[in-house]
Amino acid sequence: MLLGLALFGAVELLFFGSNLFRLMHGGWKPLALGGIIFLPRVDTAQRMRIAELVPGICLMAVRFGFREEPDLTRALEGAVDHGLGIDQMTTTYFVARATVIDGPGERLPLLC
Repeated sequence: MLLGLALFGAVELLFFGSNLFRLMHGGWKPLALGGIIFLPRVDTAQRMRIAELVPGICLMAVRFGFREEPDLTRALEGAVDHGLGIDQMTTTYFVARATVIDGPGERLPLLC
């Protein structure tokens, strides 16, 4: 396995080295596009919003980026940073998730 990894790495280095000369002539465009595609994520400081509705009942909105895998348990552990101590074994959760699905049906009207 280590030999295969070394062979793969050597071939990748050859491709990378040969493409370095093309960066100034438009080769930066696919790199920029790849960077944009993998950037949609929510910063940890902006991930959680907590509002106390009534004493003992809080509304917590946790946001994840388009390309991120939601990890609600880890996000709830971060609630301590917002001054909210949560015992996950004795807390009741209501979870909602929005999913956009492309398929047959009515299309949105064109704006122009």
